[in-house]
Amino acid sequence: MFFIKLKVKGYLKNLTENTEDLIDTKAIKNSNIISYIIDDTKYKIIIDKNKITLLRENNEFTHGMLFEENKTNKSEYYLKESNYSLEFNILTEKLIIDKNKIDITYKIIESNNIYNYVLESSDNL
Repeated sequence: MFFIKLKVKGYLKNLTENTEDLIDTKAIKNSNIISYIIDDTKYKIIIDKNKITLLRENNEFTHGMLFEENKTNKSEYYLKESNYSLEFNILTEKLIIDKNKIDITYKIIESNNIYNYVLESSDNL
């Protein structure tokens, strides 16, 4: 087992509200898993052939999302302090998995908000 250090850039755009969070950090890749940290939140992306699992965690919450193109999956957002879970339904409208790029467009059914998550990795550091 070995780790590869990568530079990752990208963004999470809320297409409905026209907001954008930029991603520009270092990551570690271990076979099909990419991990990085932004603002004390850990991100773990598990890449399968035609699906992606995105796990986010910090001191306040854990959130797991599964993306499969043209499918709706349940997503759990767990608030640690109040010991409370919220469940969302996520419809993956587009899922592109390339060697160095992930591009996901998805919709949160309950809010009708549409997001575009793009992550590109550059060569080893």
